[in-house]
Amino acid sequence: MHQKLFSLSLNGQGHHPGAWRLPGARRERAVAPDFTRDLARQADAAGFDLLIVEYPPRPTATPAPDRQEAVHFEALSVAASLAGVTGAIGLVAPVSAVYNEPFNIARQFTAFDHLSKGRSGWLLVPGLDEADRPNFNRLDGTDSAFHDARSAEFADVVLELFDSWEDGALALDKAESIFAHPGKVHVIDHNGPHFSISTSMNAPRPPQGHPVVLMSPQTRADETTAVTRADVVLLSGGREEISARGAALKQVAAAGGRGHLKVFANLATTLADSDEEALALARQLDGLGSPISGVEHFIGTANGLATYLETFDCDGFNLMPSVLPDGLAPLAALPRKPITNTTLRDRLGLPRPAGRRS
Repeated sequence: MHQKLFSLSLNGQGHHPGAWRLPGARRERAVAPDFTRDLARQADAAGFDLLIVEYPPRPTATPAPDRQEAVHFEALSVAASLAGVTGAIGLVAPVSAVYNEPFNIARQFTAFDHLSKGRSGWLLVPGLDEADRPNFNRLDGTDSAFHDARSAEFADVVLELFDSWEDGALALDKAESIFAHPGKVHVIDHNGPHFSISTSMNAPRPPQGHPVVLMSPQTRADETTAVTRADVVLLSGGREEISARGAALKQVAAAGGRGHLKVFANLATTLADSDEEALALARQLDGLGSPISGVEHFIGTANGLATYLETFDCDGFNLMPSVLPDGLAPLAALPRKPITNTTLRDRLGLPRPAGRRS
């Protein structure tokens, strides 16, 4: 069990849709930066390997009965703000490949990786949420096939931009008046169906080479993108489904020379001091909002959870507490790998990608 990796997923005051209605929930937490910072510090101190901010991302802030909270700040800004209050934990932000442009995202994650000293991760969100069409008029008339292809090309361009600077390109040679070695900064020349880009990054290559790329594939097209671009996949479903699907994705990735792919199981947790108390809490939450759906849901004690996790065949777990902050403390007791690494890639046992021009 001690060899497993652990991610903590933040989502408002908990992943259960009824969490915000509990007596102990506070209205000010929806916009209070200290709330998220305190959770990040606790997760860092507890030895979590990575923290995913605002997962899953919400397409719109329009309140509705099926939305647990309508306030969700832009995730990359929130994740970057946590770099200064944490010391070791990886920080992951979900960013859409549909609503953004590759150069902007490459630039933002380059800065994020430098500012966090190599602890950044990008949860690549492909595809279109139909609820978002009114927010972006350029999406009119497009379909899922268009966005699947755009997302895959988007990822390629971002990774290519990370590699436009070779390692060691920044010279700052005062005597020779060389700011950066001309032969180590390259203009990428990408011409594809969705993007035509001829430029280089305006900052040195990220410390990790590439920030860790995560995906939560929902479709066959997502899986194709994941096995060719992602370092970590987050899978939902039952134990057998995750085991079979994860093994299949790893096999395809390895055949393409990407044997390092990690599989994490998404797991919602409702924990208490006894099984009876946990069940009572779960019933209370279900009475306040729709039950958790789409992911495996463990209800019980922290010791019971540790035993339950041993039955999974995966590299790690993305834990989604039904209630925050109360649901975080019991998770701190789970066994952790010793912290001996500096970057998120090192911590997850992932190789640092060689530059394409090196």
